[in-house]
Amino acid sequence: MASFETRTVNTILRVIRARRQKPSRRSVVAPVENSTSPGPVRLREATFSDFNAVVALKKSWGLFPDSVENWDRLWRHNPVISEALSKRPIGWVLEADGKIVGYLGNISQSYRYGDRTLRAVTASGFVVEPAYRGVSISLISAFYRQPCVDLYLNTTAIEVVGKINRAFKADSLPQPDYDAVLFWILRPFSSTRAILKELGMGPALSYAGGLVGSIAITIDSFFRRREPRSEGT
Repeated sequence: MASFETRTVNTILRVIRARRQKPSRRSVVAPVENSTSPGPVRLREATFSDFNAVVALKKSWGLFPDSVENWDRLWRHNPVISEALSKRPIGWVLEADGKIVGYLGNISQSYRYGDRTLRAVTASGFVVEPAYRGVSISLISAFYRQPCVDLYLNTTAIEVVGKINRAFKADSLPQPDYDAVLFWILRPFSSTRAILKELGMGPALSYAGGLVGSIAITIDSFFRRREPRSEGT
């Protein structure tokens, strides 16, 4: 039988994921068939001059913004780009009325598989304004149309984006529990309180719930002998 801690964590994770899957301002992409574009949209390769507009777009939809230093590291000082057999874009943008309304970054990487070197690209920072999500698939299409690439990766796609990628014949990881969250609670009160805040509870309820949860987890861990062991035991 699963421990109290495990059952509680799984329940809380299901609630958090259900809340995040509801349509909200934080949703980065919506099903293509439910979106329509209000006007002409132009797809083009991203440039460094787009930095401020991309940062503003990502901030407005709850994504962590990049820094200039990170852009330099990924696309100016990345040795893989100079070794590529063809020109590698830093990404693509959707532009409407002179404004950037969509973005997808393109990170060049290199992997070794046996005695082979694999040229890889990873999609990054996918975000599109709601009114233009009907044409957001053009960003993903541009990603998969890149020549001289052995491996296309998208490691943090949400469920909807994952479905779009599978439409381009992408494969999921061959591991059924690859998305399982594994962690060990070392500070029950702090952890429980943080989770309750994530669920939208106020400070008072989070504090009280943290106390109750920490007591329950501590008792459960004691009876199951699941406390950390000192090194060498």
